[in-house]
Amino acid sequence: MFVDVKKFKIINIIKNYNKRNVKKRFQMLEQLNCTLEEENKALMEQVTKLVSQVCYLLTKCLVFYCKSMNLICSCTYSQYFDRTSCQGNCLN
Repeated sequence: MFVDVKKFKIINIIKNYNKRNVKKRFQMLEQLNCTLEEENKALMEQVTKLVSQVCYLLTKCLVFYCKSMNLICSCTYSQYFDRTSCQGNCLN
């Protein structure tokens, strides 16, 4: 009988130890998950800004190329459609 009680206490100690370890690991994983979500959000914001900058630069390059090849003129949108005030080489 005495051996069974001692064995029972040892088993309870092991169970409690395992519960504490699992709880600590769970808390650690929760913190890691939060950190990763914050980093992911920050990275997505940076990617969005970079994509926007790339689009802007591509547009500028395309306009520069087209102007240098006389494919478009430097008229404003309204000047282009009112051909009398357009001074450039506008396409028909």
